[in-house]
Amino acid sequence: METIRCHICACANELANGHDSLCVQCDADLTDSKSEIKLLEDTHNALYSLVDKTMSPGWEAYVYLTNKRLIVVPAKMRGSGLDGRLAAVVYNKITSKSGLVSIPLTDITAVRDGKMGLLMKALIVDVADGELVKIKVGGREKWREAITEAIK
Repeated sequence: METIRCHICACANELANGHDSLCVQCDADLTDSKSEIKLLEDTHNALYSLVDKTMSPGWEAYVYLTNKRLIVVPAKMRGSGLDGRLAAVVYNKITSKSGLVSIPLTDITAVRDGKMGLLMKALIVDVADGELVKIKVGGREKWREAITEAIK
């Protein structure tokens, strides 16, 4: 077994020799670091929500924009100590079984400003199947511009 750090999220992965593998945290292809390139990341104060309600809760997350997809990796549910991945699986069909929110850029129809809860400013990412993801990230304008440019 070989330990490889993911080129997208820096997670340590145990890789069996000679086997293709995906990162356990973000699903990046560990065997070809040139296939997906990280464009932007927020691993400090990001929050996300997958429900369109006025009082929707926010969960801590790590957010990555690559040349292929927008990735939201849930951390811990804010204030509860519960794993945010569980909540992601319950609330949204675009998440994988691990709770990872991975949206191909081709599926993003719009990125706009909005709110998470009553007061918190957030980005709203509209997905082709009608789903949406609310993300509170540092430098919201920079993220909106970067995602908009990436989906062109």
